[in-house]
Amino acid sequence: MKSKQIFLVALVLTAAFVMSACDALPGVGGTSGNPTPTLPFPTNVVISTAVPGAETVAPGSTAAAPQEGVGIGGQIFNDSNGNGAMDGGEPVIAGVLVNLATGECPGTPSGQTTSTADTPSYQFAGLASGDYCVSIDAAQAQNAAVLGAGEWTVPQKTSGAISAAVKLRKQTKDNVDFGWTFSSLGGGTPVAPQPTAEAGQATAVPVLPTPTAFVQPTAPAGGGAPQGCVYRANFLQDVTVPDGTVMTPGTQFVKTWRVLNSGTCSWGPGSGLSNLAFVGGNQMGAPNLVPIPNAIPAGATADLSINMVAPPEVGTHKSNWKLRADDGTLIGVGPSNVALYALIRVRAAPPPTGVTPPTAVPPPPTAPSGGQAIQFAPGATEAEATGQLPANGIATYTVSAQAGQNMQLSLSSNSSSARVAVLTPTGVPIPPQRGNPEGTYWQGNLPATGNYVIQVLAGSAAPTANYSLNVTIPVRIVFAPGAISAQEQGTTSNGRIVTYLLKANGGQTMTVNLNAPPDSAGITIYGLDDGQPLIRSQSGATSFSGQLPATQDYVIQVVPFGNGQVNYTLDVTVQ
Repeated sequence: MKSKQIFLVALVLTAAFVMSACDALPGVGGTSGNPTPTLPFPTNVVISTAVPGAETVAPGSTAAAPQEGVGIGGQIFNDSNGNGAMDGGEPVIAGVLVNLATGECPGTPSGQTTSTADTPSYQFAGLASGDYCVSIDAAQAQNAAVLGAGEWTVPQKTSGAISAAVKLRKQTKDNVDFGWTFSSLGGGTPVAPQPTAEAGQATAVPVLPTPTAFVQPTAPAGGGAPQGCVYRANFLQDVTVPDGTVMTPGTQFVKTWRVLNSGTCSWGPGSGLSNLAFVGGNQMGAPNLVPIPNAIPAGATADLSINMVAPPEVGTHKSNWKLRADDGTLIGVGPSNVALYALIRVRAAPPPTGVTPPTAVPPPPTAPSGGQAIQFAPGATEAEATGQLPANGIATYTVSAQAGQNMQLSLSSNSSSARVAVLTPTGVPIPPQRGNPEGTYWQGNLPATGNYVIQVLAGSAAPTANYSLNVTIPVRIVFAPGAISAQEQGTTSNGRIVTYLLKANGGQTMTVNLNAPPDSAGITIYGLDDGQPLIRSQSGATSFSGQLPATQDYVIQVVPFGNGQVNYTLDVTVQ
């Protein structure tokens, strides 16, 4: 009997030791932070990105207890036909902030994430069984910039905030979807009235309402650069003013770059690195030094902005900038320490006389009749139209395109309310797959072959709206059956970029070589869906070879460095 008692005591002690050890292991019987928010899909909005490793749990709330393999996810998609279902060809909407709460809706906040172009487009992992509430507020600043005007159609029809109750019972639910229908005919987020000038004079065209850098407001302890600091930066994307944006002389704009602090120390006031410095090219009305207003910790992503003015001279202009340490050291981006830059094309403003009356546009579904045809020069992938409209006037253009082609529109104007709209050959409005809240940028794939209608709507912000409309339809590179390479020959002049599209799979290796006269042109390559840059012309690069990160269309641009004619050959290999 005594030996049995000793055995039982030993067994109990052993069990207690094992349970204690399990509690001490990470992720076993304890709690962990919520997943770090995914970097948002690139859009023309400023998005604050958390420092890697920082939790997204709201102050005063408690994160859900983790459980391996259990989660909530789904698609946030463009319900373009408003039928309350995700049909084939309807894309996901990336860059939307999604909230998670525990308990019945509205619940107790427990986490956030940002939708991406992946499937599912959002996901909360490591959750315990229980009741949850997933919600999206369309009026929240980040979401308003992405979604603009429109309404929810899934899980129910409503506007503003929407929520879905989820009962999680030991199995992941990845079908908690949200459908959004964009307002048609150029509808978007209202833009605050801007000061206007007399007819024919350029005024401020606000590309973004927030021309400042911002991240987590955590300043380094003490002043000056900590001993042993390594300053590095990686370029992530152009948030505003894509390379080659067309403007009229004197147009005010905000250039914003998204960068990663990949060094070991913070940037910002009192850190040892507190300015952006002009290092060459055209200064475009900016000062020599632009302060970084907030602390940017090591490992954080930040948006750096500079107020600029388009030069009075017609042509292509480039402004180069680097980070500047307080000791004068200049820090560029990437391993080659290249400069950040703004690259614009200045076109003369139309004369302030002979205002063309607006073209009458019958309501959909009848297609608008007439309209000036957009003509592309031989070998060109972009064309430009300029004009002048009275307040609330409408100018109508037509462009011939094939089903599946991609089209990009960029509008600049002295009127802050000017915007663009696109209609199918049958007169049905097409919302952009990517755009901006001001309605001055439109990008998407065209569903049918025919003559598309492009409308410039002046709005009422200025008595007379001078405008410049840039239309880009890339050339698709197609390999011959069984081939792994193709060659494109072309000519670019007057500073115009030539754009190509190539479909390739993630994991494949793509090699691109540009043969052109020395220092005459470079190449820019980025993913059409994820916006991830592979190489930029700012480095003067004429070749690229690397593994592709995802299956998608890749944009390959030949970017001239001047206004002269450049004859080139582009060789592309994918294997």
